[in-house]
Amino acid sequence: MPLFFDAPRVHFDGYCELRDAPALYRFLNATQDAEVDLECCEGMHAALFQVLAALKPRIVAPPIDQRLGHLIEAVTGNMP
Repeated sequence: MPLFFDAPRVHFDGYCELRDAPALYRFLNATQDAEVDLECCEGMHAALFQVLAALKPRIVAPPIDQRLGHLIEAVTGNMP
């Protein structure tokens, strides 16, 4: 699984797939002041993007792909 949960932070690694979306949603809903580390993220399925867009968690590290970073920043309103 390309998501690693280390409360209050979730780390994305490599390409994150559709099957990771439910776990991400549950973690972000259950974790107060959750943080998302995208530093090692090479890409993600649209479902994960939609979870980030809906819940707008604090992003603590941008993804490798700057285009992806700009998209996430546009929908979450934050990016370091």
